Amino acid sequence: MFETKCHSCQKAQEVPQHYAARIVRCHFCREEFEALSLEENDLRLERIAIRSEHDRKSDLVSELDENCAIGYLSLTPEFRDLIEREFNKLMGMNLGEWNEMDR
Repeated sequence: MFETKCHSCQKAQEVPQHYAARIVRCHFCREEFEALSLEENDLRLERIAIRSEHDRKSDLVSELDENCAIGYLSLTPEFRDLIEREFNKLMGMNLGEWNEMDR
């Protein structure tokens, strides 16, 4: 038996070892999820967060490309604020964080 956590309701539960990395049904919320050890689950959540950050960066670059011909000043104030916030956030990252984000 090992302890795992439902991806939907986040409740911990014991699962027989032979169900490791298989799809199981939560005893509490009845949703299906992949039975991972707590450590593996934490790594999965980190990968999702890194991927989400990478997707936001890609979306920002795409939108910049689309608006490049128009010019920065013609962008909406909200989008200019978003650009400045994301730029400051990205510039505050160390090299290791940049490398992780590109994976």
